[in-house]
Amino acid sequence: MNTEWVCESESPVCAGLTAAVGKDENAYYLYLMAPPEQGANVLRILWLCNRRPAPETMTAEGTGSLLMPRENVKHDPAGIELDDGSLKIGWYATGDSPIVCDSQGVLGAIPPFAGLHDFPGFSRYVNGMHRYGWQMRPEDEESVKYYLKSANDQWRLTLNEDGWNVVDNAFKQVYQVFAGQPEHYLCLDQNTFPHKRLWMGKKNDICYDFSVGMSQAELPGAQILFGRDYQQYARMELGFACLEQFEKLAQFMPPVFDMLMRMPWEERDFLGHGHTIDFDRIGGFASLLLVDPSQVPGLASPVMPSFLGTAPRFHWIIPITEAETAFVRENSIEMLLKRSWMAELMHVFDGSPKFLVK
Repeated sequence: MNTEWVCESESPVCAGLTAAVGKDENAYYLYLMAPPEQGANVLRILWLCNRRPAPETMTAEGTGSLLMPRENVKHDPAGIELDDGSLKIGWYATGDSPIVCDSQGVLGAIPPFAGLHDFPGFSRYVNGMHRYGWQMRPEDEESVKYYLKSANDQWRLTLNEDGWNVVDNAFKQVYQVFAGQPEHYLCLDQNTFPHKRLWMGKKNDICYDFSVGMSQAELPGAQILFGRDYQQYARMELGFACLEQFEKLAQFMPPVFDMLMRMPWEERDFLGHGHTIDFDRIGGFASLLLVDPSQVPGLASPVMPSFLGTAPRFHWIIPITEAETAFVRENSIEMLLKRSWMAELMHVFDGSPKFLVK
């Protein structure tokens, strides 16, 4: 099959993830493809239009791609040509889901919830529901336009220096209120956009590390997990705290923050409250637990600034033992939190376990 790639775009935040419109002798498709180091395989595919007459059943002719059957085609059944020069690919705010537009508006979209109930995405020229595309009703098109505008607002803010300065100053202010002036302010992004920083400081004999900039992109998977209420869970920042006697541990955390701040977009999956990450570099501890302080009465945290109308969720990184790890994975984060011996101090690492489990 000889495919001509007429339009392509790499994700702003998922390194190497590429969306491309390809055409061959039979049809146009929108492809979402994994990075080469992950096998460069096609993750999702969305039919856009036939270039040849639609068959009665879906089939391939010659060496080309599959042709959409006549009953599922809304355009001229003899086939059409797209205006290749007008095609543009945009990205949802998660950075893992593409939208393709032409001079007429939205041509096709693979939303963040694609795959749910075998949903492949919306396509302008699909009639009904098919494995390679679902009909884009007027309300679907309006929804896609809304998310595209929101995403473009996000990318305009985060993919330039002026936007970054707004984000940077907002987080510096809230962290200084909570923990004073930073002693170190590290760059974690190798000067690429979106910028990410690590705020490191000390107050009242407690060392603090805070992420800055992780919340500039929405978390993949949030929409699938939380549905209509997903936006309040869609952005996050991270913090770590320890007693001053463990200051070396706080100084050891930059690569850990770097890993966690990239993880959702590298793995294209949600990260949030209750998640555990295997980590055995701290003696006596087996993993890192993420805890949203809004779920724990009395647990202190910085008050997050608003970002595009919604405040990100702050999460403490808490080292937990092998027994605590097994308990939370076998039961739930809610059951583990009930076993905290001093909830208001669970975020401050002092070398001892925070939960009463066997």
